[in-house]
Amino acid sequence: MVQTDKETIEVHLAPSWFLAEQEFDLTSQDKITVIGSRVNVDGQEAIIAREIQKGDRTLVLRDRDGFPVWRRGQIPTIDN
Repeated sequence: MVQTDKETIEVHLAPSWFLAEQEFDLTSQDKITVIGSRVNVDGQEAIIAREIQKGDRTLVLRDRDGFPVWRRGQIPTIDN
């Protein structure tokens, strides 16, 4: 869940095993930027994240077509 000035919305990232491998830790207090698409999941608005930016780091989760990088065996980009 991400809280903004206007709303709290569920954000879908990636499978937990994939996130654990990326060493890109998130806490409830982190200020992040989410780039993705708004979708309807089970009647609720949500965001399917393509990229997560935290400080000077960016974790790429999906390509520009929305295809998950963990399904292609791609190594995601994490900028430091």
